[in-house]
Amino acid sequence: MSIQRYQVNLSEHLADCELNYLRLQKLLPETCVASTQLSYGLVDATVHFRITECAPYTTSIEVELAKPGNSEWASPQMSVQVYHDAGLAEVVAVQGIRVKQARQPYPNPAMLQRDEKRQLNRYLGEILCHCLAQGHSLTDPLKILEI
Repeated sequence: MSIQRYQVNLSEHLADCELNYLRLQKLLPETCVASTQLSYGLVDATVHFRITECAPYTTSIEVELAKPGNSEWASPQMSVQVYHDAGLAEVVAVQGIRVKQARQPYPNPAMLQRDEKRQLNRYLGEILCHCLAQGHSLTDPLKILEI
């Protein structure tokens, strides 16, 4: 029995990154200032955003979902690269482990899943949707769910 190779769906990946970009636009300030920190309280957790780097076409952001009383693995810290010229936001690392390739060999030293990048971008999307569903937004509050 052979294991089927994971095939990257580029249009699905770009759609996830584009939706994450649109969601982040509602949660972060329009003007980029390095060291800006925002926190949004949710029912059972807090989402922390920290802008680490600003450039004309890109922004680097750290996103952490913190749940009280849990270990650091239960509260992952993701590094997100925002590409303003392309309108995309992509997870590039989690817990300091860089995820460069869309398809990972398996097994690998970091024990990343074959579709690790897809899973991380979907997870970021879920966190951002949860923030918006709780009513958090820096833009028009009546349009928070219009994506």
